[in-house]
Amino acid sequence: CGAKTEVYSRITGYYRPVQNWNDGKVEEYKHRKTYDVEHSVLTKKNECDCQCQDNQSTCATGKIMLFGTKTCPNCKMAKMMLDNAHIEYEYVDAEDNKDMTLSYGVKSAPTLVVVSGENVTKIENASNIKKFTEEYKA
Repeated sequence: CGAKTEVYSRITGYYRPVQNWNDGKVEEYKHRKTYDVEHSVLTKKNECDCQCQDNQSTCATGKIMLFGTKTCPNCKMAKMMLDNAHIEYEYVDAEDNKDMTLSYGVKSAPTLVVVSGENVTKIENASNIKKFTEEYKA
């Protein structure tokens, strides 16, 4: 129709109109590439390096739970990263399971909770979860 369109994209954790970005961020935006999952050349591992046990979402490191919400875009990204790394986990909707969320002290989404014996490790936000998946594979 020829009308001006306002484009929103994520910048430093927030969705903002691209027209309001500084020159450096606009230039970065121009160089972004769309990831094509259908034509990905990533290879999958056949076996879990941590020698997972029969109980799903439990392995040598302990029970792994991803706390997220239905509308959180970063939670979907965290799920994808865990799936791509072939890490078995239990997804917990933080809004539907408030008691469980409070019992682990989860205050943000996404949060990965790893329970190993009596030790509980919380990994908050998608970038830290990505680091976890990279270290987990090594």
